[in-house]
Amino acid sequence: AAAVYIVPFVMIYNPAMILIGSWPMVIQSIVTCIIGILGLAIAVQGFLFHEASIPERILAGISALMLLQGGTETDIIGAALLCIVLLIQWIRKRDFRKRVVVQN
Repeated sequence: AAAVYIVPFVMIYNPAMILIGSWPMVIQSIVTCIIGILGLAIAVQGFLFHEASIPERILAGISALMLLQGGTETDIIGAALLCIVLLIQWIRKRDFRKRVVVQN
């Protein structure tokens, strides 16, 4: 539900979200906004593949803000931060599965 309150502000600062601008800019804005909402959900819910730690939640929140802000530079940095969180989560999930299999 946090996205419901944030997306209208994103539309004010990023007019491409309401289809104003060139098509590549509009597509980039919509895709990065969707990915930013995923980062926001990870930060708020605290879960993706595995329970997220506080630093992972903070990184996901920062990446969400950067992706929702608009602009190529912030999109790249925000996507990189979110990829770091995804990688950490994937590694933790894989390690958890190995421990469960070894114990059984």
